Formats: sequence, C-alpha cells, structure tokens
Amino acid sequence: MRARCAARLWELVRPAWRAGGCPRARAAFAVLLGGTLLAPPLLPRPARASPLADRAPALPPVPAAVYAERRARLAARLAEPARPLIVPSGRRPAGEHDIDFRVESDFFYLTGLELPEARLVLWREQGRAAAALLLPRRRPGGERWEGPALHARSPALRALGFAQILEEGSAAADELLARLGPPLALAPHRRELAALRLRKDPHEIARIEAACAITARALDEAMRTVEPELTEREVDAVIRYVFARLGAARAAFTGIVASGPNGCVLHHRPGTRRLRAGELVVMDVGAEYERYAADITRTVPVSGRFSERQRALYLAVLRAQDAALARVRPGATLSEIDGAARAALAAEGLAQYFHHGTCHWVGLDVHDAGEAHTPLEPGMVLTVEPGIYLDAEGIGIRIEDVVLVTEDGARLLSAGALRHPGAIEARMRERGLGNAPLPPPATAPGRKRL
Repeated sequence: MRARCAARLWELVRPAWRAGGCPRARAAFAVLLGGTLLAPPLLPRPARASPLADRAPALPPVPAAVYAERRARLAARLAEPARPLIVPSGRRPAGEHDIDFRVESDFFYLTGLELPEARLVLWREQGRAAAALLLPRRRPGGERWEGPALHARSPALRALGFAQILEEGSAAADELLARLGPPLALAPHRRELAALRLRKDPHEIARIEAACAITARALDEAMRTVEPELTEREVDAVIRYVFARLGAARAAFTGIVASGPNGCVLHHRPGTRRLRAGELVVMDVGAEYERYAADITRTVPVSGRFSERQRALYLAVLRAQDAALARVRPGATLSEIDGAARAALAAEGLAQYFHHGTCHWVGLDVHDAGEAHTPLEPGMVLTVEPGIYLDAEGIGIRIEDVVLVTEDGARLLSAGALRHPGAIEARMRERGLGNAPLPPPATAPGRKRL
C-alpha cells in the first residue's frame, strides 16, 4: 500500500522534476518520498466494545402512581389526619461542592426525588391523601455553579401527582402551612414508614437485585486481582471502578477490605497495608443502584489457595450460613435465623469467635429501616452473614449474602457471587484489572507535548 502511494506521488511530480526546478523544492520532495516509504505504518486503533455492553439493560422507571400509593398508605396511618406531616429531604452538608448529597430515604420512598432542602407535606382531606411539595428558593447564582434546578413549573415534577408544588417562603406556601396548622411530630411516623418500607414491591426488589449483580461482578474482579503485595486500597479501587463501570451511582457504604489481622476488625476501612502471602482478605462491599443497596461479603486467600486450616474454618462458616439460610421463610424471625447460625458454629466449637448479629434489613439503606423482631413476610429483604474472628491467628472469615423472603421460602439475590472455596480458587487463577501494569507516561516528566 505504501509503495503504491509513493509510485502515484512520483507520477504526479515526475514531469516537473525532469524539467528541472528549484533545488530546494527537489530536496523537499525527496524527504516527502522517503518519509512515505520509511515511516512506521499507521495502524488502525483496535476496536473496543462500548463500556455500556457490560451493563445490564436499564430497569423501567418506577411509575408516579407507585409513589402516590405509598403516600396514601402513610396518610391512612396519620395520628391526626387533618394535621400535616412534613418529611424533609435533607440539607447539603457544609462544603457541598466536595460532598456527594444523598437524599433522606423516607423522602425518596415517598417521592422518588433526589432534591436537597425540599419538604413533602402530607395530610388527609375529605378522606383522601393530599400532598404538596415545597422546593427551596431558586438561586440563579447557584445554578451557574451546579446547573439548572427543578422548580415549581418543571414538567418532570408536574407529572408526579402532587396537589401543589410551591416555593418555600412564597405567599402560597405560607398560606398552605397556616391553613393546615401545626405539623405532626415526625419521629412516631418514622416507625410507620419503617413498617411500610420493610416489605418491598417488585420495583424495589429489581433494584436490589441489580445492585447485588453489580456487587457480585466487582467481587469477581477483586478475586482475580488479589495477590501478595497489593494494598487494601488497590483492591478497594478495583471494586469501586467496577461499580461505576456497571452503572452504580455510588457505593452503598464505605467498603471493608481487611487483610490478615485487619480481618478481625469488623468495620476496618481499606488502608495501605499490603496483602501478604498465606493470609486471608475479607471484602465486605455493596453497590448502590437507583438508590437501593447491596451488601455482600466474601473472604479469599491472598495466595490464591486456602491452607488446610483456612479451608476448614471457611467451610465451618459456610455450613453456618447454609443452616441460617434454611431458616429464612415467612413467619420466621431474625433471632431464629441468628440462632441457627450460632448453633452450627457451636457444633464446630467456634461459637465464641462469632461477635456480631447474623442479619439486618436491606433496602434504601444498607441497614434498612424496620424492627428486628418483626416476623418475616414475603417481600422482605435481609442479609445472612455469620463470621468468626480468631485474633490469635490473625484470621477473620465472614460470608454474607442478600436474601429475599418469598411465599414458600427464600431466594438468594446475591447468588452471582462465588461462595464455595473451589470456585473462589479457580477464579483467582485468572488475571484481573488490578494486575495489569500501567503504561509508561507518553512524555518525560515536566515536558508538555504541544
């Protein structure tokens, strides 16, 4: 191809060359011809799949009627129906440009909106639920920094079924609040909201399952990556990258990557400690997808293979988890599930090393709202997470999964995350994102390519 280009170039300029011409022009042409023949080939950029190809199809949006029905159920439980209940969305913390705002979960559950400094006003009128949305005053100067804000005339808000959408401090907002009278205390109604939030609808279950699928993929990649001399933070960075790559808005909580003796610290944060051959590393992480959380824990051997002692302890925890999972069904309680895990570990002589509860609720928050003594019903979502922590040996082992209560038992929403030691070891024989070396810098330090 290059030779054909050079030949064509020669055909075009040959008449002028033979007729004589400027020596400088002849020299320039010789350089051009030589460059055509000798320059390195221009290779096409390798084809690369779109990052979106890794993501599952987007879930259908939650209909506005779902949020309206939630508001109606809460309104039916108001202590004094004529008086309003005001649910705030939360304020941005100081230094908001540096901190990711996360709306209050009760506000989101009732509205589906992520708006700072907004308030939902809920009351009953003529036996039916009524709701108004109060928005913060618009700040044109602030919108220059943060982008356009939703306002009372935004079509997206008008479609959500609120009786009124008003601006805080406006005459209309003041008139509404004066007409409704003093608001009800929020704290007692938080308990009512917690009871409503405990049983998830299909939209919520789909989002928790999506968060679990993303978290399982991240743990899969972390298993490939783990090797001696990496730091805990490097492993955590791989997990958070996969979260972002697969469409998670954020991590549902500060993840735990705890190697060696750090695995015995229940809420250890990833640090600069290097993973050492022969140790275990506990990874307790969860993605947040469309505001719903996952919470999955896996424990893996840094060297890629469990020692005989590590395998025996891991299998004991796995049997305890299986015993607890077998108790998840309608009518059971969290304490019964916890008791099954403890009995299994006691049979192995390990109960004294189990230092936390086995279960918590999962939903809009990773430790979701709800009373721990509530009997299980279909639609409830919880974790099952036995663990043992042997300080003298520097061994911590925890296995945690997210479980949906069904009509006839339970379904593991986190089934995509490998649990069995043989499967974990097989995955760890593969290379991961964190094992690839960084390419060298394109230019020498301190020099900028123009």
